Amino acid sequence: MIAFLRGILAAESPGQIVVDVHGVGYKLMVPHSTLASMPSIGQEVFVFTHMVVREDDMQLYGFQSEDELAVFLLLLNVSGMGPKGALSVLSVYPPDSIRGFIGNEDVTALTRVPGVGKKTAQRLILELKDKIGKVITGSKQGGAAIANDGGIIRDAEFALVALGYTQSEASDAVGKALNNENTVIKDASELIKQALKYLMKE
Repeated sequence: MIAFLRGILAAESPGQIVVDVHGVGYKLMVPHSTLASMPSIGQEVFVFTHMVVREDDMQLYGFQSEDELAVFLLLLNVSGMGPKGALSVLSVYPPDSIRGFIGNEDVTALTRVPGVGKKTAQRLILELKDKIGKVITGSKQGGAAIANDGGIIRDAEFALVALGYTQSEASDAVGKALNNENTVIKDASELIKQALKYLMKE
């Protein structure tokens, strides 16, 4: 089993990257967040990996963090989901949002993922709720008041990455903004503004 790869980013395209490890090119399928966190072609990268082996196929999947990998493995074990579906969920929502939606039985949020219908969303909740645990989102959490919409979080993180911050820096800043009890966040623009305050301080 290949647990991780450290090498040079040789190529990238929608949904996949190629990592050159001592002259061997490894093609990895990756979620959007991992792709967005990649440096320029020719620079060093480090990705956590999971290999899916089937009778007629063998594919490596790559992730920027162990947290993404852990959630991918949970999604992978849901009946009817498969690696493509699991990757699709992680391409739309970050791990914490996925946990929140499942913990709070938010079928609507989960069905925003392409290819995930109501029945699949209900199956995700049924099979993973006890494994992921109850996660309360919004003002009940003691942090910033925010609509239970992972799209806001996702859009804010993508915008920060587009501004030149790494995915890790963007996620950390967004998390700090959401944990501020004195802040009311109504949309992605406000969340970006609050997150930038933490990034500017650092």
